[in-house]
Amino acid sequence: MNNIAFLALRYFYLIGFLLFSSSVCNAGALDVTKFVWDIVKDGAKVDVSTKHVNAIPTGASLADFTWQGPVVFQEVYEKKSWFGYDMVNFTMTISWKYDGKYIANFTVDPEGFSDLTENVNISVETLDATFNSDGVVELPYRIYFKDRHSAVITSDSKIVIYKGVAYGNGGGRGGF
Repeated sequence: MNNIAFLALRYFYLIGFLLFSSSVCNAGALDVTKFVWDIVKDGAKVDVSTKHVNAIPTGASLADFTWQGPVVFQEVYEKKSWFGYDMVNFTMTISWKYDGKYIANFTVDPEGFSDLTENVNISVETLDATFNSDGVVELPYRIYFKDRHSAVITSDSKIVIYKGVAYGNGGGRGGF
């Protein structure tokens, strides 16, 4: 196999793995479906009703646990014009269920708007889940806000990354 074909094969394998893979974390203890998914594309909300992530033991099903929650919290991304009106305003509702140790149905649901001069794209990425020192699952995630402003007089681009962690005991942390 020549070098170009080999590199192309590695590239497509890596992209496929990052987009929709099932990975085993912490010595085979967790079965986590990792995702990168769009929730806002070109300023319009994308259907996310089927996009969720679970961090449960390998071979287990969601029905094997008694879930609590959901934990729900919101983060706001907004951008105002020089005159003070909202050009972009999205509220991200981040939620998941928990059983004291594991995580089920982690998702991010956006609500909001952008004006005609803004091209907003928002995507979510979950990273490898691990156990903390107390044996509770931690699921790190990132929300990427990509905003491009185009007007007759000016244009600019902005990328903001929100980083957070969901915990299997119902806790969480995050921030820009």
